[in-house]
Amino acid sequence: MAFTVVFAAVIFALIFIKKCQYQSSGFLQLPMQLTEYNAAKAALADNRDFQRFLVANKLENDRDAIYLSNELSDQFLQKNASAVFPYSKDDLLYLNGMKTPLDPTLLGFSISLTSESPASAQARVKILGDFIKDTLLQQAFMSTVRDKASAAQRRKQEIDNQLIQQKLKLSVALEKQKALQEIATQYPQASRGDARQLLSNAADGARYLSPVVQLVGVASGIADIKARIHTLERDAAQNALRYAFFVRVEAISRQPLTGAAMLAAFLADQKDAFKTQDLANDQVREVFNDISLTADRLKAAYLQKARFVSGPTLPDHRSGPSMPVLLALSLILGAAAACVMVLLLDALMQPTEPDMPARHLTRIAA
Repeated sequence: MAFTVVFAAVIFALIFIKKCQYQSSGFLQLPMQLTEYNAAKAALADNRDFQRFLVANKLENDRDAIYLSNELSDQFLQKNASAVFPYSKDDLLYLNGMKTPLDPTLLGFSISLTSESPASAQARVKILGDFIKDTLLQQAFMSTVRDKASAAQRRKQEIDNQLIQQKLKLSVALEKQKALQEIATQYPQASRGDARQLLSNAADGARYLSPVVQLVGVASGIADIKARIHTLERDAAQNALRYAFFVRVEAISRQPLTGAAMLAAFLADQKDAFKTQDLANDQVREVFNDISLTADRLKAAYLQKARFVSGPTLPDHRSGPSMPVLLALSLILGAAAACVMVLLLDALMQPTEPDMPARHLTRIAA
């Protein structure tokens, strides 16, 4: 009876602590592509990023945040923060014959956590959801900024090559124009031909045209080349401004910062980089607007659209078995464990030599 009481109390306490807790749930809406999620998924289980997030939000001494920090891992996230897709496994049974590919968009995360108090369970769900949102913002920011800087550098080289080619064409056209002017001066009679005799302006037929007509065509070509060079020089100036900014911001993406801190630094750098620029100039304002659109897309995706559409809930009762069921189960398991313990002790107290009297627990009890 003593063993039964002890074992039943221990079993009751263990089941109560492990299973009878308050459970809070919430759905974090965070639409994004599956490829983006897979690329950033490893960062969600990085405890260094989580510690950085806690310090930035002044939660490093919070009891629920410390619990999450100790438990954070791939297995923990798979169990408590599962990704939600447009189609479930059951839906795929009916969509097997579809000719169109399935939507690869991630809808969000279903988060569920337990604790010994309702407020604590709710706080854990909110902290984990905010961390997921911030980490995915951080990864998207790093990827976007580095891609933009790389694209601006590549575009700089492309424009440089195109300018070299166009300037070479301009040089050749000017030389040809000069030569045609000399020919027209030497042969004035050839310049008096009827312009209506023009049959073709193709390269092979140009030699049969009068020098004056050819001069008109060359002058038109020179005007087109100069217009192209002007456009390329404008693109080069804009790209230089864009490249200088994204190289500056790329240094931010390499610092150990949270996603929110990176975005705030991005906006501060944009303001600082353009404070000396004339935003009334269309050429400068176009670059400024393009950079603003990049920041707006990040804010819209990870700060405005990303939100809890349900929960975190505040539970009003514990999960697990009810108290009468738990008491009955503890007594049954405790009695079984007590029987095993009594039999084991009884076997250990048997005499080791044949002539020694047996000492049974039942006789001692009697």
